[in-house]
Amino acid sequence: MRANRVKKFHLFEAATSGPLSLPEKTLKGVLRSRRKKYSFRLEIYDKKQNLSGDINIYLRLNVNPLASFKWGDKVSLEVGRSGKIHFPEGVTILGPAIFDYSPRRPAKHLAWLKRMKGSLPEALEALVEKMGLKGLRKTELDWFFRLKRRELLSLLDQGEQEGRWKILSHQPLLLYHPQSLKFLEMKIVQRLTKFHRQHPDELGMTAAQIKKKLGLPQRVVNYLLRRLLIQGQLLQMEDYYFLPEFKPRLTPEEEAILGRMEEIILQGELLSQSLEKIRQETNLSKRKLNMLLTILIHRRKIIQSKDGYYLHSEWLEEIIQKLRQSGKKEITVGDFKQMTGLTRKYAIPLLELLDQMGITRRKTPSVREILVNPSD
Repeated sequence: MRANRVKKFHLFEAATSGPLSLPEKTLKGVLRSRRKKYSFRLEIYDKKQNLSGDINIYLRLNVNPLASFKWGDKVSLEVGRSGKIHFPEGVTILGPAIFDYSPRRPAKHLAWLKRMKGSLPEALEALVEKMGLKGLRKTELDWFFRLKRRELLSLLDQGEQEGRWKILSHQPLLLYHPQSLKFLEMKIVQRLTKFHRQHPDELGMTAAQIKKKLGLPQRVVNYLLRRLLIQGQLLQMEDYYFLPEFKPRLTPEEEAILGRMEEIILQGELLSQSLEKIRQETNLSKRKLNMLLTILIHRRKIIQSKDGYYLHSEWLEEIIQKLRQSGKKEITVGDFKQMTGLTRKYAIPLLELLDQMGITRRKTPSVREILVNPSD
């Protein structure tokens, strides 16, 4: 197996304590580190740096030959032919200089370098935030930090608990800053808002469509969609995601189909219907059927079980009332089958739905406790 090669760079961010009395903003000299010698060209970002409470002077080093300095490494610089100009407090490496900045307006970049000069957790958080919508991967992390596996895992877990970053994946490693995730959530909501406006007769977008529009990795999209669903900012029907306030434009014919679908569900076999049976009855496309089913759910006409069956809310309410008025504290699966006229195939999913609704609670595989009684 080929050994991983250490990435080397010419450019590095660095910091030293001020004030400095230097004749020029750009200097040349010799850099020494771990018994190795490099030539360097040094650029001071701003000799008049006056970040509040910050006594550091920030530098960009161009070294030759290529080097693999990491965050926190100490190097010594000798400037001038005689080496008389030196940095008494030494120079601390902050990492490779892989980010562009505006030379005329370096304040934002300097503020980031100030954070990189902080503690290890502060520096890692600053780097995660700097990576923005791309997220921080193991590759970039290794460019900046020299961390052993156990130290890294402990640091990542502690930082996530403190809210500094979110670990979307350990293998391969992928970190995002909370602000970046919030921004991406906003972009998904904006994209769906635009989609609903442009396609009022369609239910919503799939995860694949959202991924393509935003240009994000699939695992990032999946994580964001789960968060938005939990927060109630999105709803899902099969493979489609849509906004809760979405109100599709329906024709009179489609309204009539809604009524027919409601009848099918209420009068169908065992008073429950699968999606495929409804599609066969109505001859609707899958996308249109999903949209109309969503409308019925929003109007509280039907309820979808986790097994993909649709129950009419009136019939379900009758079942709940029978349970409440039975005078029993418990009910077996057999008793429930007799009460509803359902086979075990349908009775078990319905009982699980009642568990989710807080009407019953599973005590054993064959016995449910009735939680809601007339006296409650």
